[in-house]
Amino acid sequence: MNPEDRILELNQLIQEPEFIELRDLLQSKFNIFQFFGIETREISYSKLISRLLDPFANHGLGDIFLKEFLKSLIRDSERYKRFKELKIEYIDIDCAVFDDISIFVEKTIVSKKARIDILLELHIENERWILAIENKIFSKESPEQTITYAQELSQRYLDDKTKLICIFLTPQGDIPSSDIFLSYSWEEVYQILKIIQERSDITDDIRLFLNQFSDSIEVFIMDNPRLNELCEKLFNKYPDVLDFLLKRYSNYQQTPGTELISLIEKELKEKYQKEWEFFSGSNWIKFFKKEWKDIQDKNNWVKAKTQYFSLITFHCELTDKNDLRLYFYSYGYDPEDLRRKFKDNFMSRSRTVNSPYNKYLSTNLNVRNMFNFPVVKDLDQKSEEDIVKSFLTELDKIFKDYIPIFDDLIKNL
Repeated sequence: MNPEDRILELNQLIQEPEFIELRDLLQSKFNIFQFFGIETREISYSKLISRLLDPFANHGLGDIFLKEFLKSLIRDSERYKRFKELKIEYIDIDCAVFDDISIFVEKTIVSKKARIDILLELHIENERWILAIENKIFSKESPEQTITYAQELSQRYLDDKTKLICIFLTPQGDIPSSDIFLSYSWEEVYQILKIIQERSDITDDIRLFLNQFSDSIEVFIMDNPRLNELCEKLFNKYPDVLDFLLKRYSNYQQTPGTELISLIEKELKEKYQKEWEFFSGSNWIKFFKKEWKDIQDKNNWVKAKTQYFSLITFHCELTDKNDLRLYFYSYGYDPEDLRRKFKDNFMSRSRTVNSPYNKYLSTNLNVRNMFNFPVVKDLDQKSEEDIVKSFLTELDKIFKDYIPIFDDLIKNL
């Protein structure tokens, strides 16, 4: 593309309604993190979290963030099992005095010189708690990475007085390869920041910092359906000029998996078109029942109406782990208490069907992520036809177990 054509296309781009909405969305969340260009640097987020976890850092929060972080871990019923094994209860965290603590970022703990992102050593009376956090925002877990880390950490901290808590921190609470590591999401971090911002005993400057940090997480880490859709549309229409201007959004360009996603979407539409709506990107598809969306809009359960997600939204994505993964989320619901109540009711009902998929449910009521399951693994060893067939077969089983529950709960909200 010659310079004159590029300028002409750029002028057309900036007048697009999608571009204007995208610009307004990003500018409304502009903050110091964007100013210094750290919003897409994984190590920067690790350092920020480590500072907030440090009771003696100059943020003035003391151990507020550390305790909220630990308490949010133990509140989840699945994660609580690990804390119960360690003989740690909620009251132990709430009453703990964290006056002897060491914090490390990029700590070498593995014999092959691999490093854990964040490591905390907490000395509490006659015990030592080790909090190891592996942070994955813009990358995925390498094969058996957390298994290796868990083995090395367990060998390093062998004594009876040490309690090892390992966290796998990802945008959507992905399940790690190791059973020792606990799944935790950046959305939960976001919720903690929002809770602390409401406290009356923090200063205005720290409240501003927490607000900007949570905004950065919301825009650049958490799943944002509208942001994804806007970028996808603009890249499809102006691929050359956007590739030239916005290298940072290169993941929205066409990928080898785009054809597979299109094929899956085609099959889904043929099977469910009358009752379902579909929206797709280069490596993902979102879909939900039209009836759920109608009920949502009729009852004004969301602050800003959008066509891109419903009360329950299924999300199928090709991941860097060479699998096709299925999520479903609980969006909307204002106030948040309604969403939590809905998710709690769903978790209770799902246990009654004794589904084999129940182990993939996210029981944490504070996050929207409800389900995370690798529907098809080892994609590079299968044909597209086999992948699509396996996906549809598995989806039918999942729908059979959970759709009746969703239908009933939504109708009776």
